Amino acid sequence: MKPSDPTEFYSEDRNYDLFSILSNTRNDHNLKFISLPRGLPVDISPELREIAFENKEDFYDHSWLFLNELVTFNWNEIYFCDQFQEHRNTLNTCSSFINETIPKLTKLGEPEDVRVIFWFG
Repeated sequence: MKPSDPTEFYSEDRNYDLFSILSNTRNDHNLKFISLPRGLPVDISPELREIAFENKEDFYDHSWLFLNELVTFNWNEIYFCDQFQEHRNTLNTCSSFINETIPKLTKLGEPEDVRVIFWFG
């Protein structure tokens, strides 16, 4: 396993639609999601484990996904946003992750071998 700098892959602002899809976190619109939070993998490096818990009170819903789960997910979901009284599509609200992050991740290896570890805070 080769750890990477997280900002190299995703450095956008908080995106609650993305949080919802990745792990059902803050899923106020009941979007389809890939997985419930899985916790941290048992085989992560001590350095990453330390970073993941350095701000324990603000970090939550630690999880991980394989790239093939991201690639095969149907990102095209239309929902009604109560706050702005409009219909939205997750293809648009998650576009930078779909169009920038996922292609960068595909360069790291085979989709079933690339693991993405994340948490929210």
